[in-house]
Parts: sequence; C-alpha cells; structure tokens
Amino acid sequence: KKSEKFRALLSAASCEGTTTDVIWIQWWPDLEREVRLAIKPEMKAVYDSRCSELFTQSKLCLQQIFGAAPRSSAETGERRLAVESIAKCCDQGTWALLTSQRNTDALTNLCGAEPMSWQDFWRQVEGIVKTGVKDYMRKVVKNEILVKFTDWRRRFHDVFTAMDTEATGAVPAAKFVLGLEQSNLGMLLGMYSSPCAKKLGSHSTN
Repeated sequence: KKSEKFRALLSAASCEGTTTDVIWIQWWPDLEREVRLAIKPEMKAVYDSRCSELFTQSKLCLQQIFGAAPRSSAETGERRLAVESIAKCCDQGTWALLTSQRNTDALTNLCGAEPMSWQDFWRQVEGIVKTGVKDYMRKVVKNEILVKFTDWRRRFHDVFTAMDTEATGAVPAAKFVLGLEQSNLGMLLGMYSSPCAKKLGSHSTN
C-alpha cells in the first residue's frame, strides 16, 4: 500500500493548475519516517522469526557437541563437558553468540567449572544464547533496513535531480510524479495503473 505521504503527492499532481512543489529535504525524511512506521510490525515479525530459527540452530549445534562426546560414565551413559572443551568443538557463529559483549561476564563465570551434563549446561546458557541471538539479529535486521532505505533514497533522489533542472531543491508535484512514472520505480510503485499516472502520461504526449 502506498503511504499517505505518497498518496498526497499523487493527489497534488493530479489536480489541474496545482502549484504544489515537492521540496526534497522535507519530502524524503517525511516519507522515510512514515514508511518505517508502516513496516515496523512486518519487520518485527521477521526479527522474531529469525531469532527463533537461529536459537533453535544454536541449541542443536551445542546439543550435537555433547552427543559426540565420549561417555563420562559407563553406568549412566552420561556425557559431561567443560566449557573449554565445548569452545574447541563449537562453530564460530554459535560461540560468538555465547561470547557477545553482553554475555562475556555470564560465560566467564562458567569457565573453570567442573564438566557438566547437557541438561546442566543448557540450564546455565539458555538465557545467554537468547541474549546473543537477539543482539546479533537486531544488528542484522537494522543493517538490512538501512541498506534498503539507502537504495530507495538514491533511486528517488536520482529521479528528483533529473526533474530539478534548475537545481532549486524543489520540483512541481506533477513533474516529479511524471518522472517517477517514467523511471524504473514506476512499476515498483504500481504507478502505471494509477489514474494519476495515466493522466500525467497523456499530458506529456500531447
């Protein structure tokens, strides 16, 4: 769905005789802010899903390390490992979650302790893994959003600059919309099927 800011742009552009201008330094920050708010629930769902998946993978990785360890007791069949031994067998990604900045002190307290069974070890580190997963995934999603908005800003600004032939920083709404409609952003924004875009397009050919 188009944002209200973008709908307002199309509305202003479709009005005959309008003198509404798009001022880039005002329009883009407003649009970005509005879109960020609009996609927040969706990105939260993505974040939660990825956290859940990574948490499950990390737990399985640690569990497999214990499963491959020799049995400490022939009678009980129990496998016990010290944190130092787990660190040697653990993949870098999972270990990085355990040793993230907020987890350093918590994990340090386990170093030098007696070898633990899987159940005891997991009881100690489950919260540590959750914290590491959340911190890591928060950075990943935040960076993905930044990259996407940087790309969108560049593409919108390229169109704006092409329309701003006098380099005033302001472009008539109708002219800006026509530029968007004729650019590769037109299909992405669904502007080819919009009455406003068709109207502007017909004007440009007359």
